[in-house]
Amino acid sequence: MYRLYPQYNNWSAAAEEWDGFCEALKECWRGIPAKLIKRLIMSMPQRLHAVRRARGWQTKY
Repeated sequence: MYRLYPQYNNWSAAAEEWDGFCEALKECWRGIPAKLIKRLIMSMPQRLHAVRRARGWQTKY
């Protein structure tokens, strides 16, 4: 998001900026390919297993 909308790097969260920020965020989410999201969702069991195996410590994910 910060690469596409650098004006929000140091935004003040003022009410007049909030609508623009929300729209920019929605546009960024729409830009994520559905295939990538599905792949991440499908990998969740592996990721959770890795976290359990590492007892909550760091994993490769």
